[in-house]
Amino acid sequence: EDLLPVWADHRGRFMYGIPANQGRGFKIGDDTRGAPFDPTSDERIVNEERLHAARDYLAFRFPGMSGAPLVETRVCQYENTADHDFIIDRLPKRHNVLIAGGGSGHAFKHGPVIGEMVAGMLLDDQDPHPRFALARFYYALNRRDDALRELTVLANNKATYADATVEIAAARYVDGQTTDAWHLLSDVLRQYPANAKAHLLEA
Repeated sequence: EDLLPVWADHRGRFMYGIPANQGRGFKIGDDTRGAPFDPTSDERIVNEERLHAARDYLAFRFPGMSGAPLVETRVCQYENTADHDFIIDRLPKRHNVLIAGGGSGHAFKHGPVIGEMVAGMLLDDQDPHPRFALARFYYALNRRDDALRELTVLANNKATYADATVEIAAARYVDGQTTDAWHLLSDVLRQYPANAKAHLLEA
């Protein structure tokens, strides 16, 4: 317990764990995205597939513990956004409502910075960061004009607007929405032909 650090293996399935904590035993976790989960009605029981995957990984990475008895299983659900990034933005048409969510499993360690961003938006009327704005999802909903309009509002300068637009184009490309991605990228290249990120994505 005192010699083993917290560990994580990002190859294939994302497996992680911690040494024995307060006498509760060695923890191994499978952080692979699963099926949609309703925290109100779904059962918090680890299924056999996940249990076998954990056992197989334990035998691979920690062979000395391959036959160790199972002490506890637990489903630890959390919300995920489509791109695994936070949502920190004002509600469209209700700018007195601020959304701060979409933690996607890694918000806790960013808590202080998220707090600063939210405080800046509430107290100093700062704009949301384009990476965390709701506008990035508009393309998935075929709301191209809304996306461009929101990004224009967010932009404090040309570089901010262009970079934010390229990020959305890249996300759409990864999601297989190549036509939307190309239209969006074309907008940036037409308006800001010197944007290096756009040319990199184009290549």
